[in-house]
Amino acid sequence: MQYSKTFWLLVTLVVTTCLGGAVFFMATAPDEPSFVETPPENLARDRFNPWHNTWKPEFDDPEDDGRKLRVDPDLRFTLIELAKAGDYAELETTLQSNLGDYQDKRLHERDIRYLFNSFGLVSPELRKALIKWNSESASWSSSVALGMHYYMDALAWRGRQPLEELPERSLAEYQRNLRRAHRLFKQSDELGLYDDLFADLRLRCESKISNEPTSLLVANAIQKSPESVDLYFAAVDVLRESSESKAVELDLLRYIDNLAQDNPNLSELSGIVEYYRGRDLLIGGETWAARESFERALKSNPGSMRYRKALASAFTSVQSYTRGDELLEIVARYQPNDYDLLIRRARAWLYYPNYKKAASYVEQALNLSEFAPEANLVASEVYGSLGRKDLFEKHYAALEPYGRTGSGVLNNVANEVVSRGRDLEWAESLYERLLSAEPYDPWTSFKLAKIHNERGKCDVVDDLESYFVGCNYKLGSHKVACGEEISNLVYRMVFELKESGRCPEAATRKFDGELSSEDVRELFKLENLGI
Repeated sequence: MQYSKTFWLLVTLVVTTCLGGAVFFMATAPDEPSFVETPPENLARDRFNPWHNTWKPEFDDPEDDGRKLRVDPDLRFTLIELAKAGDYAELETTLQSNLGDYQDKRLHERDIRYLFNSFGLVSPELRKALIKWNSESASWSSSVALGMHYYMDALAWRGRQPLEELPERSLAEYQRNLRRAHRLFKQSDELGLYDDLFADLRLRCESKISNEPTSLLVANAIQKSPESVDLYFAAVDVLRESSESKAVELDLLRYIDNLAQDNPNLSELSGIVEYYRGRDLLIGGETWAARESFERALKSNPGSMRYRKALASAFTSVQSYTRGDELLEIVARYQPNDYDLLIRRARAWLYYPNYKKAASYVEQALNLSEFAPEANLVASEVYGSLGRKDLFEKHYAALEPYGRTGSGVLNNVANEVVSRGRDLEWAESLYERLLSAEPYDPWTSFKLAKIHNERGKCDVVDDLESYFVGCNYKLGSHKVACGEEISNLVYRMVFELKESGRCPEAATRKFDGELSSEDVRELFKLENLGI
């Protein structure tokens, strides 16, 4: 058989193209094989995240020994033990020795703050010891230590919630502890020692309890402590949380930016405008733009750990968890034994998820402050997701005094238990506790219905009824759970129950989502409906 010249030209073209493509592929292929085993704990997801491969030189450790602690990090634990043991003389002597080194410029402000942060850990035993110490001496150190404890306890009562969403008791305790802290900071201030130390905390407390305009409080604080770096960040924060206009905040930021350029003692404020711009962008969901702002802030101030933490938040918000943790690892070299940093890292790995790694960080946080609600909140979710029922219940119970036993933890743990096909009986009990706390929530009702149906329990009938009530009255998670996709699954479940006759009660139910007038009155507490 003979082929035309055109045919052979086509064959030559195809072969040349294939060989050329193969050569190109071999030249551009990665060093590692194309098919690799998926790394454990979702590492692949992070590894191929486009953000993961955009590390920049300014992200690196600045290797600035001048910014590292000059005090022994373990001295924090010694101070706590001295306080709990009631050895106030030794405690006072140790602190005064370090304050003397601060006055002689052998220690930095960050060293003194690190030591006094030791007393901010949530601990009933530590609180009693600090109250006794202050009642016996009323020294500058004892006043600041107890003030720090009350201030951090106030934050523990508030948690991550907006003030307007706090339960009545939590709000009352938050405000009470702030007033106590402010009184003690003011008491230490009147002694005329170390005026710039903790000026930021005095302002943060005062802005929450004073009737004076926030801008006036800020102006007075800056006039009194014009070279306190932390004070300027506090000033911007309290203005942002106040009813003052945005123009006042922007004027202050421009003023601080000029100070950073003109005053060598305030050079650590460089990048503050970009830092707050990044925070606004991150809140608004513009993550890439936020990251660029944080990068510019860090580039202007490479040694800033504050900016690194902000940049880490941008990475973790787009699920580039390992990159975010690499930034936090750098911070940890400069801020060892830092409770807030440990919680931040535990949360990041909780959402990754890498529960074992999250557990390692939350255990360190609990070693510092075993009663802290934030640590117990994270611990309950971590251990619940790991299937450790005993530890879940222990840490979840520790949230009760602070009113933090919210639905989020129960829901997340129950979802994780179900998704991993672990203990359906335990997941069932978690969803039942959740539905008891939030009656007729359609999402919880749907999840519970699926479990009861799978386990052949006729409780599924009540669950389905609860689902339709939640959707009809637009309760709880109705926006998520009452869409077409889930409602079709629920209708199919109802149909199968009625057809099979497995649960006779299903045949008599209307599943119309209507409640009796008495149930409506009880559910909505009447006054909310004006009935």
